[in-house]
Amino acid sequence: MESDLHSLVERLHRVLPALEALTAEPTAQVSGVTQSTDAVSVMLAADGLPLRIEVHPDWRRTVGLGEFARVVTEVCQETARARADVVADAVSADQWPERFAALLGYLTGEAPPPPDLPPAVALPPTRTRESGALPALVADLVRASAAVGEVAAAVNQPGARAVGTGGRGRLVLVLHESGALRCSADPDWVAGRDTQELNDALAAAVAELRAARAATADQELLQTAKAVLAVDGQASTGGR
Repeated sequence: MESDLHSLVERLHRVLPALEALTAEPTAQVSGVTQSTDAVSVMLAADGLPLRIEVHPDWRRTVGLGEFARVVTEVCQETARARADVVADAVSADQWPERFAALLGYLTGEAPPPPDLPPAVALPPTRTRESGALPALVADLVRASAAVGEVAAAVNQPGARAVGTGGRGRLVLVLHESGALRCSADPDWVAGRDTQELNDALAAAVAELRAARAATADQELLQTAKAVLAVDGQASTGGR
């Protein structure tokens, strides 16, 4: 078990720089994808979540009170489709899928190192907790998980449900497990708001939704760290 743990640490140290550099390629290209209509503009961040949703000053004339939430939802969906087109172009360039699969295959021990991967860094023998290797191993695995998660968010829509609200709950954004983002709003409340008030409510809902999704991602990374701790505990006791 100790030799397996040491081998994993070596692969992590060798793969992480290349993995992080590779994951930055598609995520950089999908940051800031924007769609606009006469009434609404939506910008998505690299993670696929909304970065900004704004209504234009003449939204009442072009949309009407009863159609506000529907139009926001439609523009969000149009932006997601535009982002999907950008992602498809990004991940098909320069044999990106094959390069990513090769790195993951080596990291999991299922494939040899890719030919262009830099040589491994010499590491001292791992003695788990006594040598202080565990914190570094946890940190490396969390970094690897985060890097893979960035690609999953770039290539797919975020998978965890999240909710954001604004206007004291009168406006709600819901990110479904499928990645579809939907807006709902109380028409009577919308009727009494000016453009700035609506944009303030949308900004609050976007911020809350992003925070909720970040909290979910933090929990996923925590589970990764706990899994490493469990493996290390088995290694230090000889698997008993």
